[in-house]
Amino acid sequence: MRQARRSNPHRSLRVALITLGVLGLAACGTDETAQAPATPPVATTPETTPPVAAPTPPVVAAGAPSMPSLNRILGRLGITAFTDSAGSCAPAPVDPSGLKHFTGSLHEHTAYSDGTLNTAPRDVFRQVADRGFDFAFITDHSDTFQLPFGVGLADSPETCLTAPQQCFLSDVAEPQNNFMKWAAMAAQADAATRPANGTQPGFTATRGFEWTSDRFGHINVLFSSNYINAKLGPGYLLSMEGFWQWFLAPAAKGGGGDGLIVFNHPGREDLFQGFAQNFGAQDRAYAYNDFAYEPLADFRTVGVEVFGKGEEYDLRGPKQSWMAHALDKGWFLAAAGSEDHHGTDWGAASLPKTVIVAPTIAREDLRQAMLARRFYAVAQNFNNIRLDFNILPAGSASPLPMGSRLRLPEGSAAELAVVLGARPGTEGQALSPDKALIEILSSQANNADLYTPLSSNAEAVGGSRSTLKSKISVRGQRDWFFVRVRDRSREGSPIVAVSAPIWVEAGNSPLPQCPAR
Repeated sequence: MRQARRSNPHRSLRVALITLGVLGLAACGTDETAQAPATPPVATTPETTPPVAAPTPPVVAAGAPSMPSLNRILGRLGITAFTDSAGSCAPAPVDPSGLKHFTGSLHEHTAYSDGTLNTAPRDVFRQVADRGFDFAFITDHSDTFQLPFGVGLADSPETCLTAPQQCFLSDVAEPQNNFMKWAAMAAQADAATRPANGTQPGFTATRGFEWTSDRFGHINVLFSSNYINAKLGPGYLLSMEGFWQWFLAPAAKGGGGDGLIVFNHPGREDLFQGFAQNFGAQDRAYAYNDFAYEPLADFRTVGVEVFGKGEEYDLRGPKQSWMAHALDKGWFLAAAGSEDHHGTDWGAASLPKTVIVAPTIAREDLRQAMLARRFYAVAQNFNNIRLDFNILPAGSASPLPMGSRLRLPEGSAAELAVVLGARPGTEGQALSPDKALIEILSSQANNADLYTPLSSNAEAVGGSRSTLKSKISVRGQRDWFFVRVRDRSREGSPIVAVSAPIWVEAGNSPLPQCPAR
C-alpha cells in the first residue's frame, strides 16, 4: 500500500524559514527562476560562468509527459544530450578479481541545511572516516545554499540564548562559508579525501545536494558541478520538467550534465497525497509522477533508496516494492541505503549504508561504479554485510557482477549466483547461514498481486557464508533480477540487504559497450 510522507516535527520550521529566504532571494535570478537549459538557473562554483537570465518555458501539468517538449527545447538550443538509455548498452567489462566492496554513507545533512546547528560537512567526513568507513557524500538541501543560516534545531534549547550566533549562522567556525556554502562543501570534501597509503585505508569525501520538492519527492544529485533549487520554480509543486531540463544541460552551461541521480525515500514526500487518499483519490505527482520514465535522463539516473533513517522503505511501494515498481517502469536502478541523518551520529551502526563495488575508492572510480549500477544497500545494524550477485551465461568462462546488462539468445540458459558474507574483520558479526534468507526477485516471477521471489533457498557454505544459485532461461523480452536478504530469526523476517539488479534481454548480438560519461 502506498503511504504519504510521515509527519516531521522539524518540517514546519524548515519550510517557514526557507519560504522567507525564497521571498527575499526570488528577485536575484537564482537557481530555478530561469528554467531554460541553455542558461540553467544554478548557483556557480568559482570556475563556472554565471548564467544569463532566460525566459521560463511553459509549465506542463503535474504527471503529464515532459520529454517531448524537452526534446524540442534542447533541439532549438543546439544542445545534444546522450539520448540512449542505460538499457541500450552494457557497462565496460571489469575484472571481478580487481573489484572491492567499499562501504559508506550516501546521504548526510548538516547545519548547511536542516541538520543540527553548528555542524558542517567536515564534521561528517571526519566522523564517518574515524568509524572505519570508506566514503561519505554530503547532500544538504539546495534550497538553503543561498541562506547564511541553517534551519535545523539545536542540540539544546538553551543554545540560542547562550550562543545566539549558532542559531543565525550555519558555519560558526568558518563564517565566510555561510555565504559560499556550495564551494565550501567542495573544499571540505577535497580536504577530507585521502588515498590509501600502505596499511592506512583511504577515504573519499564527495559533495552532492538534495533537490527537495515536497510534492514530487526528494532526489540526491551526486558528483555535479552545479546545483538547482526546487523551491524557486515550478519544480516545487507544479512540474518536474525544469529539473529534467537542468539535469540534461551540460555542466559548462550551468546544468547538471555531470551529475548522477538517486531517488530518495520514495513515497515519503507529498503535500497532497495524504489528503487525496482520504477521498479515495491519488495525486498524479506522487513519487516522481509515479516513477514516470524519462528516457533522456535514464543513463545517469542510477539508484533508489530502500533504507534510510534506520527504516526500510521498499515494502511500502506498489505490490510491496518501490524498486521493482521503478524497474517495471523502465528505469535501471540499483539499491541505495542512506543514513539521511540530521543529528550528529553520522556513520553509526544503527543507520543504513551503501556498498559500492569498484576497483578503488578514487572519486571517479566510485562514480563509474555507480554508473555501472555496481552498488547495493545494507540495513541498520547490518553494516558489515558483503553481498555478491553474479550471472554466468551458458558457455561463458567467467561470471559478470551485479549491474550487468546482457543480450543473450532467446531460450538460452544462465545461472544466477548469490554469496552472502561479511566485511573483512567482521566475520564473527555476520548474519549466520541459519538466519539468512536469500530471495531473488524478478520480472519472470508471478508478480500480479505482490512482487514474489523467483527463487529462495539459502544453504550454508562454511561457517560464515550463505549462497543461492538459480537457473534462468532468456525470454523474448527484457527481464530484471535482484536479491533481497532477510533475517529469518526476527519477527516478519525483515529485509537487511538489497542488491543491484542484473538485466537480461533476448537478442543474437551482444549489447555495445556504454560510452565513457
